[in-house]
Amino acid sequence: MKHPEYRLRIDPYRIFYDVSGRTVVVLAIVPKNKTAEWLETYGVKTP
Repeated sequence: MKHPEYRLRIDPYRIFYDVSGRTVVVLAIVPKNKTAEWLETYGVKTP
């Protein structure tokens, strides 16, 4: 997965974020049961 670069698991949520230099950009806080749907919609797969 190219984007989001990282995910943090805090039951029952997943926090998706990217890091650029010293900046952390939180992309979404998603309930665990909606994670696959969110990634399908907003994730960018690595070629």
